Amino acid sequence: MSNSSIETAITAELELDPRISAPGEIAVRAEYGAVTLRGTVGSFAQRRAAVADAREVEGVDEVYDEVQVRLLDDYAREDAEIAAPPCSR
Repeated sequence: MSNSSIETAITAELELDPRISAPGEIAVRAEYGAVTLRGTVGSFAQRRAAVADAREVEGVDEVYDEVQVRLLDDYAREDAEIAAPPCSR
């Protein structure tokens, strides 16, 4: 498979995956079977789903995960909450 075919196939998989809320935020780059995913998602589950989708595509030998997670909504926490000692939560 060519690099562009792999990129197209992965992008299609991401678009079809209901676990990924904004698949257009993930950039895909393929080079000789090695795929790099870059971008931002809203949860670690979405990040894992994107990597799993990429691994399922024919011609992919390795996936480099450079996707950043920006926690949103109920998963986001304030700095003070993160810095607080465990017994005060």
